[in-house]
Amino acid sequence: MKLRVVSMALCAAVARAGALSLLLNGQPAAVGNYTIAEATVLVADNGLIEFSFGHRQGGGFQLLRALANGTQVDDSREASWYVDWSGGKGPDGAKWSVLRVLRADELVHFAFADTTNELIRNELHNLMTADTRGMYGFNVLTTQKPVSPRE
Repeated sequence: MKLRVVSMALCAAVARAGALSLLLNGQPAAVGNYTIAEATVLVADNGLIEFSFGHRQGGGFQLLRALANGTQVDDSREASWYVDWSGGKGPDGAKWSVLRVLRADELVHFAFADTTNELIRNELHNLMTADTRGMYGFNVLTTQKPVSPRE
C-alpha cells in the first residue's frame, strides 16, 4: 500500500491587494525543479509581505527573513521553516534538497522537497496570493515504496 499524508496550516491576515512576484537568484522564477546548487535565494513578495529563503548550514533551505511593510517580522536567527516529522526522535527535520516552482503568475506556488529519504518523500508546499499578508502551507508525505500500516 502506498501512503500519502497531507497536512495544512494557515498563516494569514487579509489585507489590500498587491503585485505578486517570485524571484529565484534575483530573476523571475520559471516553473521547474532546481537543485540546491541552482537555487541560491528565493524571494516571494506580494507587496504586503516578503519571504526570503536561502541555504542553511548543513544543507537545504531556510527562511532568511520575513518583511511586512519593510519591518522584519521573523527572527531568522532561530530555526524556522522546517518540518520535524520524526517527532523529535530522529534527525531535526527534512533535508530540503530540491526546490520545485509550480506556479508564478496570479498565484505563487513553490515547494521544498526532501529527496534524500529512501522511504518517504516530504514536500513542504507554499502558496501566496496577492491579497493576503501571509502564506498558506501544506505538507505532502508520499511513500517511495510499498509499506505496511505498521511502518
